[in-house]
Amino acid sequence: MQTPIIVHVVYDFYNGDKDSEVFLYLDIKKAKEHGKKLAKDYLKDYGLTANDFQGESDTFYELEDDTGYWFNTWSEKTYDKYNVAVYKKKIEDAC
Repeated sequence: MQTPIIVHVVYDFYNGDKDSEVFLYLDIKKAKEHGKKLAKDYLKDYGLTANDFQGESDTFYELEDDTGYWFNTWSEKTYDKYNVAVYKKKIEDAC
């Protein structure tokens, strides 16, 4: 059995939604493309750029390598968090 690629999205908007979503892929390239699209859409939908995360406690982090893709933001001004993680992981039963 092939190990799936997980696209895990976690968001917490101070004056709105709080949730997480998981998407499963078999192709790392397609999974990373999906993760990058989610991050790009978040920035576009909220009219944000990396320059909007310059506060002392703000976070804007984006990393891609052969094993996955990570996008993390935190705004101290709006208390909004949006994170995307794309990584390969074997799925096991919890119990």
